[in-house]
Amino acid sequence: MIPKTTPKKRIIVHLGNVGYDSARKTRTYADRFNEFKFVGIDKKNIHAHTTNKVSIPKNLKQIESEFLTGILKLKDKSVDLITSDFAVGHYALKEKEKIHGSFGSPKTYLSHKEYTERIMQLCYNKLKVGGKAIFVVFVSPLEENNALGNIKLGIKNIPFQKVDVQTLSPEKLKNISSHWSRFLGMSVIEGQEPYKFYRITLVK
Repeated sequence: MIPKTTPKKRIIVHLGNVGYDSARKTRTYADRFNEFKFVGIDKKNIHAHTTNKVSIPKNLKQIESEFLTGILKLKDKSVDLITSDFAVGHYALKEKEKIHGSFGSPKTYLSHKEYTERIMQLCYNKLKVGGKAIFVVFVSPLEENNALGNIKLGIKNIPFQKVDVQTLSPEKLKNISSHWSRFLGMSVIEGQEPYKFYRITLVK
């Protein structure tokens, strides 16, 4: 009799998932879809914004680190979906955060563009063929750093099979459960253009 083999769970990675609600979105999805394996990567501890201990589903692995270090822990060509809401593209690597691994000697600072470019390359390496990366970003009228531009520049030399950029309306933002979507969706700066929101979908 041939023993039955348990199929591997498909892997979903959420970058910057802790936010201000103790990774509620990732935990909710993990509870609801136990046939998937979820991985959260965030510098913040998942219990950072609560006095009560957060219950973490068994199919959720939380990695407490900046993005490059966390993504490096994943196997190449193992991930089905990578997502990020208002995180990737918006950050640089600060001086106190040192990275090691396949980037040569340790560096203590990467600009927004450099950091995003390296995240994009790692995401490509970790995705299965046909896997997707979906990043939601905002562009502020007062912010010199442009998250959308950082991602576009970061994927310029990476052979994704499909790149799709969509503008998100306030109605579509309601479907994104995050502190930032609620805050930014209501924010209008007097005398300035309002925030603009985009979803970037990449297919390997």
